[in-house]
Amino acid sequence: LVSVAQATSVPPCTPITLRASGVTGRPPLQTFWTLPGGGRVRSNPARFDPGPKPPGLYTATFTAINSAGRASRSVSFTIESLRFRKAPHVENLGQRQVRVSASTEGAVELQWIWGDGTTSSWLALCDGLSQTHRYPSAGTYTLRARARNCRDPILESPPVAIEVTSQPEPKILAFAAQGCTLGFCLFAPGVPIFFDQRFDGSPTAYLYDWDGNGTFEEVSGVPVPSHAYGKPGVYLPVLKVTSGPLSATFRHAAPILVQSNARR
Repeated sequence: LVSVAQATSVPPCTPITLRASGVTGRPPLQTFWTLPGGGRVRSNPARFDPGPKPPGLYTATFTAINSAGRASRSVSFTIESLRFRKAPHVENLGQRQVRVSASTEGAVELQWIWGDGTTSSWLALCDGLSQTHRYPSAGTYTLRARARNCRDPILESPPVAIEVTSQPEPKILAFAAQGCTLGFCLFAPGVPIFFDQRFDGSPTAYLYDWDGNGTFEEVSGVPVPSHAYGKPGVYLPVLKVTSGPLSATFRHAAPILVQSNARR
């Protein structure tokens, strides 16, 4: 019996570990990995470095042999092409600062061209990698990212125009229905529910998604103090505030249960 751990897709020149587990059989038992290209290694787990191999699907096979015969199991993995999955993501933090991230495939390092005459160093990629940058003054800048690996020419992302502001980032410090006890919120239909709301950073617009379905059905220039749900249901409202190009979002911590037998 041979159980082979599945590998994943990887950039070029990124070693992977191939591991076979649950290998049983009458001794003496000989085992080996046959790697892409035909080479064999007897170690298990085995380390395979694809080097600058072209993008595509590759297969490695683990084989066990004894006097009763042989058993083999294969595992496939993809060596990635170099590309940007989508345009770089920019989060404007206010006070001339931005946070940026990029979604790439086949890249091992990333560099940012900020558009203000400066460039970041090459950064080793890892999951969730983001970078912050403070601009010398407010204004509009053109941002680009560059990706590279050991195989392909350096790839540059499409340009992204960003508006940098010197105003502070708006923040939602509190958004909670009054009358909730120990995280449990129960109200009757048609009864106004008042919300404790606190903010920082001088928001200029307040957007309310009372149903929590992704649509902000009420927009106001000042905080909306209360809301009444017309029919029974379970609601998890979302509040978003904006200030110029800056925004912040806050989801109500506890579900709001609206039912007809609730006390009015």
